[in-house]
Amino acid sequence: MPVSPPDFKMCFAVMEVEAWFLQEEVHFGRISPALTWQAVVMASGFDWTQDCAELIRWPARTLNEIYRIAGLRYDKRRRRVERTVQAIDYANLYLSKRGILGSFDRFVSEVDSFLT
Repeated sequence: MPVSPPDFKMCFAVMEVEAWFLQEEVHFGRISPALTWQAVVMASGFDWTQDCAELIRWPARTLNEIYRIAGLRYDKRRRRVERTVQAIDYANLYLSKRGILGSFDRFVSEVDSFLT
């Protein structure tokens, strides 16, 4: 057992954690085939190939706008959050989006350093 107090760190998502969900594009097709890149850009103005979701003022609201294309909703109710969380491609998020999402990269780096 360590004799010194544990080292505590806090990590915060910029705006809402839904910004991380928005940047991970694979999950949209898993939610519905209607959620194509073209449909997302037209409905929300967000282009995951060029935009940083951490700059969106209300990511959860934007996610809801996108899901409405498919006749679905997103809000912070447990079953809707779980549906999205289960659809996320975590390998894609971890390997491809860290360079875009600064707060996500810091969070993952802290978790990685804890585990090693």
